[in-house]
Amino acid sequence: MLVSLFRRVRSVIVLCGTVTVLLYYTFENEVNTLNSFAENESLPQIHKQGPPAVPEALAAAGWQGADAVAPKQVNPDTQELDEPLRNPTVLVEKNKYFPILHTLSDLSLYSGEEFQALDSETHKLYYPVRYESPFENTFSLKPKLSLPHIQAQAFSSDSEPEAHQRILDEIKEQFMDSWRAYYRLAIGSDELKPLSRYPTSSGLSRATTLLESLDMLYMLNQTEEIKISLSYIKQLDFSTSQEPLVDLAQNVERILGSLISAYELSGHKDSILLEKAVELADLLLTGFDTPNRIPLLKFAWNSKLRNRFPLQDSNLGQLGSLSLEFSRLSQLTKDEKYTRAIEHIYSVAWDSADEFDIEFLFPTTLDASGCVLLPKEQVDSGEHAKVSKVMKSIQKGKYVHCLQTNKFRPISEARNFYSADFRSLAFYSNMAKFYQLLNGFDPTSDSRFTRLLVNSFDRIKELMVFTPALPNPGLKNLAFVNSLATESHYDALTNEKVIKIIPDFTMHHSSCALGSAFALMGKLFDEEKYIELGARITRGCSHTYQLLGVMPESLHVGRCMQAPCSFDPSQPPSNKNVATKADSFLGVKVQDSDSAGDSTEKPSRAYIISEREEASDPSRLTAQWFEGPELPEYIDGAVPNYNLSAETIESIFYLYRITGEDEWRQMGLELWESTIKVIKSSGAKGVGQVSAIDNIFKKEALDALPADWFSKHLKFFYLLFWKSDSFSLDDYVFTHGGHLLQKIPIQEYSRADKGTKPVGNVLERLNLQKDDTTS
Repeated sequence: MLVSLFRRVRSVIVLCGTVTVLLYYTFENEVNTLNSFAENESLPQIHKQGPPAVPEALAAAGWQGADAVAPKQVNPDTQELDEPLRNPTVLVEKNKYFPILHTLSDLSLYSGEEFQALDSETHKLYYPVRYESPFENTFSLKPKLSLPHIQAQAFSSDSEPEAHQRILDEIKEQFMDSWRAYYRLAIGSDELKPLSRYPTSSGLSRATTLLESLDMLYMLNQTEEIKISLSYIKQLDFSTSQEPLVDLAQNVERILGSLISAYELSGHKDSILLEKAVELADLLLTGFDTPNRIPLLKFAWNSKLRNRFPLQDSNLGQLGSLSLEFSRLSQLTKDEKYTRAIEHIYSVAWDSADEFDIEFLFPTTLDASGCVLLPKEQVDSGEHAKVSKVMKSIQKGKYVHCLQTNKFRPISEARNFYSADFRSLAFYSNMAKFYQLLNGFDPTSDSRFTRLLVNSFDRIKELMVFTPALPNPGLKNLAFVNSLATESHYDALTNEKVIKIIPDFTMHHSSCALGSAFALMGKLFDEEKYIELGARITRGCSHTYQLLGVMPESLHVGRCMQAPCSFDPSQPPSNKNVATKADSFLGVKVQDSDSAGDSTEKPSRAYIISEREEASDPSRLTAQWFEGPELPEYIDGAVPNYNLSAETIESIFYLYRITGEDEWRQMGLELWESTIKVIKSSGAKGVGQVSAIDNIFKKEALDALPADWFSKHLKFFYLLFWKSDSFSLDDYVFTHGGHLLQKIPIQEYSRADKGTKPVGNVLERLNLQKDDTTS
């Protein structure tokens, strides 16, 4: 019997052995082929043993690894073009092995190949996820301790609901009028031009207004309009895009957030919304297919040139605007791939916290590739090939060699710009909301996420808030938010990195959202001073509406040295009529409390805060900047348009829900009345008589009705006057795009046992002291 069995399987055994031998030699041949490429073209070799961590030649040249001071960057513009790379066919072939290193503007260099359609079946990951995340699994977590209530438990005006019904009816009527106008004239397009009555694209081509209106339709129980919207959404294919370049942040904030929020408000019944959310998210995840798994914020989803680094001029706010929607989608689908993608961004941010001039603050624009280009002499020596972190790459038609630091890097060694407005704010505010979404759970074992969150907000509080010189006869306690520029050099005598901080007192409307962010931080960490600061910023923005009718997108004002204050034309503020170039090293010296001292270690940091400002905010250098005679005397210049921005009413809503004080509802009522008066009285003769404003000082209308009008503006007004327990901040998180994500229910709320570390335990303070060199 055994002999018979052996005869039956003998042929199978011989066949399996033959196949095994063939596969083995095929693999060996592939290895040899790739290594032969490497010898001839400097491709990375496949080694059977790990390479040495630090080659002697690189160490001798001054490089001691990714954590040491990096070698001087190579300027690719000074190198000769590689002739074969001019051939599109060669470029596409080489890109399979060598990633492209580029800025957003460099896309035009590859336009011939950039937008050639690629067979979707050939889409595969160049860089599968292989790193170990320092974050714990967050989609099935339970809070370790209880969390304090975010929302107030008593509201002074809840006893008079009839008093607010008129304003609720008015807001609802305005929303439905605008929605029906969009439905009649622009259904399927991103937005409606209300004056010319034409549809227009915002660059997404996703029926943006239709989607951004959907959760509000659920709030208002508009069943017929919901049915129409769902019928249209079923026909949309979110696995592709009509746009050659996919805007990752806008697709997440607006489209993915809309789909998840509407699914939440449907009671998780309209499953088509979750299906479409997953479809879109899977497309967006391909933007993370980069060597360091940091996303390409604008990616050619169907390009033949898909092997790329993230942009060397990535926007900080966009990098931080993805976390809420991806995390909630992981919770809903029980698939951790979405939250793992965004957690890696926070992990790299933590590792990069000391890479920039101001620790825990990040420049508005940064190099997300993490690349340091190696000098030619180090490449010629051949030592680079022995380091696994060095990757041959293509930049502007040339071969370069990138030392991967796995960190964010400054785009300029000489000067960096910091802001807390539309360019950066989403990074910071989303960290606070991510913490809220996780019910106060820090998913890192060493509290690094909490430390990054708390210290970032502390730096904004200490360095980027000022008292504006506005007409203020009632002496209200007002605050605005300024931006910063930094310059640095190394002082060998003191072993210090000396950093000059130069303010620019340009306030952006988008910075008004810091009012809600600080108020939320105050509740999350039981810090009353954060709530007070949030209230000051919100009052400053609301007060500007009272003065001007609406607040322009940005404006430059003087700074008061004491608070509160009122503008006095006979006594110009301290920054009026000063030179645009700041005095060198004038002001206050700031030293890191944890870094001063031992000169044998890495240099400590010494900060010199200039007492005079410099015009460093890019908005002041654009054609939109307005300095006409129509400006009031307390405003030096402005970007005068008003895009129906919602940050002020958003902060008023948060302050009302957090404090329970009727002051904020009254402030919101005044804001509604002044806003409607302006946007309906500026020559708007189109549908609904509502449009954005091109110049608030000249009272000129703009033929635009941004989707934010539906997703944020009218929503926050409505919720301010609706029942206070509707969509409680204890149950929902509001995304940067104004959409609602439901939190995992928490069993217990407690003031005594807060479930969070006190701010003092994680704060790395900046200690201010007078600079002895100041005269």
